[in-house]
Amino acid sequence: MALFALSPPVGELIAAPFLVEPLACALLVALLLALEMGLGLGTLALIAVLGVLAKEVVLLFLPVVYFATRKEGRGAAARDATLVLALATATLLLLRLVWTPHLRTPLPDLGTERFRLIGSSLLLEPGRWLAVAAIGGLTPVAIAGALRASARPFLRRYAWVLAATLVQPLLAHYAIQQVVGEMTRYLLYAVPVLVGLALLALDRVVPNLDAPPPEPSPRRGVSRVAAAGAVLAVLVPLLVVDRYRRLDLQGRRDGNYILGFCHGTLSTARRLRDGAAVLLRMEERRFDPQRFEPGMFERMRWFLRDGWGNAPQYLTSEALMQSDRATLVLPCYTPAPMEVTLAMSAVHDTPLRVSINGHALGEGTVGRERTRLRFLVPAEALFRGDNLLTLETADAAATAARLYAIAYSPIPRSP
Repeated sequence: MALFALSPPVGELIAAPFLVEPLACALLVALLLALEMGLGLGTLALIAVLGVLAKEVVLLFLPVVYFATRKEGRGAAARDATLVLALATATLLLLRLVWTPHLRTPLPDLGTERFRLIGSSLLLEPGRWLAVAAIGGLTPVAIAGALRASARPFLRRYAWVLAATLVQPLLAHYAIQQVVGEMTRYLLYAVPVLVGLALLALDRVVPNLDAPPPEPSPRRGVSRVAAAGAVLAVLVPLLVVDRYRRLDLQGRRDGNYILGFCHGTLSTARRLRDGAAVLLRMEERRFDPQRFEPGMFERMRWFLRDGWGNAPQYLTSEALMQSDRATLVLPCYTPAPMEVTLAMSAVHDTPLRVSINGHALGEGTVGRERTRLRFLVPAEALFRGDNLLTLETADAAATAARLYAIAYSPIPRSP
């Protein structure tokens, strides 16, 4: 436990508490324990499905079921591994089709350029790569353990986890430079197996590994209950997943932004659903990621999307349109008529066209002084999710329009 808790990958997770790796790795450890204890196919299937619901990358590690059980017969091991993989894959597909059918995840670029960049990084920074691969000294000790004859059965069962850990970053669809920068975190999934090998190395000096006890026969009742739980977990995307249509956040590697955006959109959508107006003033929204404090997410300009400059959510100065087209986020739980009010000014009188999700709302003129423009948003123009309010100017040169505030006001239904 100390080797695991003090490893550098765990330190990375403590420094970035918004990552999902702790849950995914805990479920991977549960899978390895279930294999070691012979808890049965139902338990393996349940853990695998929960793992994929936590993080899709867990799918890469599931072939370990075959390697860990093949001594009982290759045919039975292949059958069990295929069933576990099939259930986990079905869960992944249902989650995609039901929760995010509007999003398309790009396939990873496995061309020669990606491997050339990795090779260049290895040649230019060998010391850094060695330091990362050493995992705080755990890897050299684990290598010493792997060289022992007693480690061969262990490696035959669990070496796949090490191979899958190295494959995982290669399949990332974002820039390889980001992959290299996050290698320490990726290596988290190898730590449970490396700890086992390190204990094998330590056993030569300080005996700590007793002869393995006879494997208990799995309790059929427990395995059947777990199998039923696995089937129910597969159906989770169909039964309980909220079909709130989230904007595409793929490729954004900023955890503060992801948390602030999700917190802001869902809390705003909840208030609008309850009939309360929401006023977003720029002067009250100044989020400094270098000085994070409780309540800071309330100051983030999460609603500024495209056309407001680089990382507009962290702006502490004026919010200026830096393009002839800019977008704002309007969260919505239940589509209903509402009024949108924009408080803006410009260097000179600037015509402004406003639309939502491609549905035209009207036009107005932004004056030199602070101007309020009001637009009625019909219910049929909205959907449950992150709606995009688009501001467009005809004059590309007049893009210095300043945004002071946005107000979203539900229109009460007439009795």
